Order: sequence, then structure tokens, then C-alpha cells
Amino acid sequence: MFAAKGHPAGLGAMQATADVTTPRVSFTPFPGSATGLFEPGRVAVIAGDGLRLLYFTSYALWNYLCAPFLLARPGIAAAEIEPWTEAGQTWQRL
Repeated sequence: MFAAKGHPAGLGAMQATADVTTPRVSFTPFPGSATGLFEPGRVAVIAGDGLRLLYFTSYALWNYLCAPFLLARPGIAAAEIEPWTEAGQTWQRL
């Protein structure tokens, strides 16, 4: 996905911290800066450049990491529906 967004090298080594209660992710170090921050109403690259890469990486990571928690919230329900068969394989579906 990084190549499709114009960053074929990806991000490199860094620490990502995600808040599971709100869309908030920080990356340290973020390419070209000290810290990249994604939170409600704000995307910031602190002391550097790379805002579009930060935005894409943050919303993707937050959604990937937090999906199980979001699906466990009150009012969320899942039910199995009929299987899907394609190319000789049968897939279970929710």
C-alpha cells in the first residue's frame, strides 16, 4: 500500500502508539521529523515534513488495530449468513 501512496520504501523502524478509545496514533520517529500525530481534527508532523504519509499511515493503522475493540462495543451485533462459494471454495460469512 505504501508504494500506491508514493512511498515504496515504507516507513522504516519506528514506534507507533494507538489509543483504542479514539482515533489517535503517534509515530516516533516519523520520517523527516521527531513525531507524527493523527487525532480527531488534527494531523501534525512535529518538526518535519511528510503530512500525507502520516495521515494515510495513521488512519490505516488505527482502523487495523482497533477494529476488534470497535466491534466489541455495545450495540454491535454479528450473525453468520449463508456461505459463499467461488472457484470451488466455500467461505463462511458474517
